[in-house]
Amino acid sequence: SLTSGLQAVQGVRDLISAAARAVVDGPHFAFRGKPPGNVTGLLRRVELGPARPGSFILTVRVPATGPAASAHTELLPGRGVLLQMHEALSAIATASQRDTLAAFDSTVTAGVSADFCAALSDLAGLQRQEPFEISFRWARGLVSTVPAQAIAFPAGSGALIRAASQRLRQLNASGTATVLGRVESLHDDAPGSDRWRVKVRGELRTDL
Repeated sequence: SLTSGLQAVQGVRDLISAAARAVVDGPHFAFRGKPPGNVTGLLRRVELGPARPGSFILTVRVPATGPAASAHTELLPGRGVLLQMHEALSAIATASQRDTLAAFDSTVTAGVSADFCAALSDLAGLQRQEPFEISFRWARGLVSTVPAQAIAFPAGSGALIRAASQRLRQLNASGTATVLGRVESLHDDAPGSDRWRVKVRGELRTDL
């Protein structure tokens, strides 16, 4: 139907947006505020591909590269966003098999967020009970670093993922944590409220 089709398209858009924010800002239980300019810039370059009538398949084309970054916006490569999305989807698929909301707590370090889970559940139909799957195909000439087979979510998993979204949004994580890894960038945004920002790619260890 028109309603379910619109929900699915919006779910795909929000899924890409949540994965892109995880690339830009790192793992979060939930994101606040408007997406950064490079995230909205990537969404503008994403194309909705052709579909066969009755196939119930949405094809989305994400550019591996893009136009040169401006002085104020860092270029966000689509390939890195899709790799992040694949990692988060794999973590959710594993957590869904355990059929408990607590299993989703540890998926945050894989880039899973309340926003990501909410968007993913929109692909399970209006009642979030329908089975669905997501597959990846990589551009010719670029080495594929993840398998191309689909990541499947059985019937009923959409409702569980939706509940996990609410849990992650309400979860108040605090305490001591250690990040062991490589510093990727140092950011000084003088006009912004979040002036000093350090981006570290590594392993997060907490007492949770």
